[in-house]
Amino acid sequence: MKRTLNNLNTNLDDIRALLDLSVTLTSIEQRRVIFRSAVVLLIASWEQYIEQLAESSITVLTNRLRDSSTLPENVKQSTALFSISEKRNNLREFSESVWLFADKGWKNVHINYCKNLTSNLNTASPSNVKDLYWNVLGIRNVTLVWSFQELSPEQCVEKLNDVVDLRHDIAHGTNARANELTQENIRENVEFISSIANTTYQAIFDRTAELSQTQALEYSLAPTCFSAIILFASRKTDGVLTLDEIKTLGSSAQGNHNKLCYEPWSLLEVIDRDSRRIPDRLLQFHNNEISLPFEILVFDNNESIAKPGTRNVVFSELQ
Repeated sequence: MKRTLNNLNTNLDDIRALLDLSVTLTSIEQRRVIFRSAVVLLIASWEQYIEQLAESSITVLTNRLRDSSTLPENVKQSTALFSISEKRNNLREFSESVWLFADKGWKNVHINYCKNLTSNLNTASPSNVKDLYWNVLGIRNVTLVWSFQELSPEQCVEKLNDVVDLRHDIAHGTNARANELTQENIRENVEFISSIANTTYQAIFDRTAELSQTQALEYSLAPTCFSAIILFASRKTDGVLTLDEIKTLGSSAQGNHNKLCYEPWSLLEVIDRDSRRIPDRLLQFHNNEISLPFEILVFDNNESIAKPGTRNVVFSELQ
C-alpha cells in the first residue's frame, strides 16, 4: 500500500520540477503550456493514486482474512450482485458464478470486483472517491478526513471539484480560466493534492488494519515453553536447533516452536524439516540486549505484525 503513496509523491515531485523549469522560460506561451501540462498531470496522478490505493488495500485485506465474514455487509452485497450471474435459465453459468465464492475463491471474486470499479472510475472527483471506498471497504465518506491548511473537509471537497473542473477545461481546449494558470496557484494545488492524499492513505490503512485484525491469530511470549526453547538455544554453539532437541523440552515446545519464527520476533529460522537456525537475534534477546513485542498477530497469509498497543519486553521479564 505504501508504494502507491510513494508513486504519487514521485509524480508530484515531477510536477514541481516542471514548474521550476517554467521559471527559466521567457515565452509566455511556453509557460502556459507547462502550466496546462502540470494541471493535467496533477489530476492524472491523483486518479491513478486513488485507483491503485483501492486495489492494493483490497489485495492486502483479502490476503490477510481467513474468510469473508469480516467484510462490511454493503461490500459483500455489492460484490455478490456484481459476480453472480442473473441468467438463472442458464444453470451452468449461474452455478459457476456461485461456486467461484467457494473456499478461498471469494478473495479473487472481491479483487476482481474492486478492479472493475477502478477501471470504470472516469474521474477521481470527491463523489466518485467517496463511492469507491464505500463499495470496496465500507468507509461511508472518506472525504471527511481531508484537510489542507485552514480548509474544512467540505471546503476540500469544493477545492478538489474546482481543480478537476480546471483540468476538464484544459482537456477540452477551454481558455475561460486561463488567468488561474499561474505558478502560485498550481503549486498550491500540488500541495493540496499531497495533503488529501496523505489523509486518504491513513484512513485506508487504518480501515484495512481494523478489518484484517479481527481474524488474526494472537500469540504471546507468555508460554513457558518459549522461555525454555530460548534458554536451550542460547547454550548451543553450532547455531542449529534440531527437532529432536526441541522434543526433549516437551510436547508444548515441539508443537509451538515454529511460532518463534514469526516476525517481528524472528527468533528461529527454518532450515529444513528437521532443523532450525539460531540467529544472533535470539542471543541478543536472551542477553536482554533487545526488546520484542509481547504479542503478535498472524494473518491468513502468515504475514505477522506486532499487536497494536502491545508492550515490548526483554527476556528477563519472561522468567
